[in-house]
Amino acid sequence: MDTKIIAKRLRRFNHSSMYIPHLYPGKSPLFISEGIKYIRDSLDGFCLIDTILCLQYDRVIGKIFFQKLIFKQQPHDLSWILQCYDNEKLIVSKKIEFSNFPLPKIEIWLINKNLLLQNEF
Repeated sequence: MDTKIIAKRLRRFNHSSMYIPHLYPGKSPLFISEGIKYIRDSLDGFCLIDTILCLQYDRVIGKIFFQKLIFKQQPHDLSWILQCYDNEKLIVSKKIEFSNFPLPKIEIWLINKNLLLQNEF
């Protein structure tokens, strides 16, 4: 799918008020918005969401109320990097060897265990 079409579809998600459990109903450590659900289900973003979930098990990272997560492809190879920021301070950077994620870069916010796109806030 063309990246321009994907970007246009992602822009239609705004001011989300419905969040669903990511993994197991009732006990999920993360809740995802409609836009993140679209990324997970339609853009094969399970690896991305699961990596973000794994980061939350770190004692320091898991306690941060607002996290800005940037997932981007590295220019020199097929690897990707997921960067987690506390406001503007880089907390952790995780390399992912391969992903077939269709966009070269995406920014996701995690606010109080709710994962959402910027425009859904």
